[in-house]
Amino acid sequence: MSRGFRSKITGFTSTLFAGAFFVASMLSSASAQSWDEIVTAANKEGKVTFMHNIPGKAGEHIAEAFNKDYPNIQVEQIRLSSGAIGGRFETEFNAGRHLWDVVNTNIDDKVRKGLDSGWALKWTPPEAANYDADYSINNTAFAEFISRDILIWNNSLVSDADAPKDWADLLDPKFKGKIGISPPWRSVSPLTWVFYIENVLGIKDFAERLKANDLQFFEGTGAIQQALLRGDIQVAATADTLNDLLSDGAPIGFVYPASGVIATANRAFIAKEAPHPNAGKVFLNWLLSEKGQKILIGDGIISPRNGMPGPSQLPANSEIPKLLSADSLSISDEAKQDIIDRWRHVFNVQ
Repeated sequence: MSRGFRSKITGFTSTLFAGAFFVASMLSSASAQSWDEIVTAANKEGKVTFMHNIPGKAGEHIAEAFNKDYPNIQVEQIRLSSGAIGGRFETEFNAGRHLWDVVNTNIDDKVRKGLDSGWALKWTPPEAANYDADYSINNTAFAEFISRDILIWNNSLVSDADAPKDWADLLDPKFKGKIGISPPWRSVSPLTWVFYIENVLGIKDFAERLKANDLQFFEGTGAIQQALLRGDIQVAATADTLNDLLSDGAPIGFVYPASGVIATANRAFIAKEAPHPNAGKVFLNWLLSEKGQKILIGDGIISPRNGMPGPSQLPANSEIPKLLSADSLSISDEAKQDIIDRWRHVFNVQ
């Protein structure tokens, strides 16, 4: 090959490389919106749609507070159970019906697989820097609130001396026929709790021993709390969504066991095909902010944001000696299915 021909190739390659670099730089610059640009675009969109499982009236309070800060962005929301949210979003997404900007729910296996398959926009809110890494999933889903496992009892029926102190106390014969939990096949939180008891704390034959103690199952925290207040049960392991009951003077004692407390996160993501993507970004970032989290705390909900206080009747995360994120346990799909199958078999539930 002649030197002149080689020089032509070299010159062409350099020009091609420079051109490609210029195009890449332009694309990168175009895609990297500033926060002011996002807010401006969000105001033009004028609306954010929000599907969530936030308890009580907190969703309404969030919308009211957000609209004070962003009066040009109206919040349209619907509240459903966690299980219903995953199923509904999947059906609509597969049908090409993209209705929701921000979705908040428990990240069960269905939702996690959906996130892996492209349900969510990959974007990191600026406020995410104030949260531990365990509370985000691949820069797509971010924890807005958590529930923590707790032991509770009816203190009109159980004395302080007899009250349970740790998870193993559920096996005490003095509580036979007086114990309630949600079954591990119902949702992520009780399943993770069972895994921790059996595999981390090493309490063997936990299901069999609870059955021998006449354990009762209830469909969710609300049902457990009502059964406890009626006296149908006296002791329960459940989530700590009881701030309002305590504020109202309900006769409930509680303890966060020193052997370990699991925090299960409810996370929010921006739909990849969101109809109002910029409004979704502004709304999600606001929810993660100190102001947004204080609205949740005021409604008795636990914030995972670093440095935040607990609700009025419950401790902050920093006050619980051994608090672990459910995701830090890295439970395999096989281990989850083993727990569900084994507990169904022990309790003869099909």
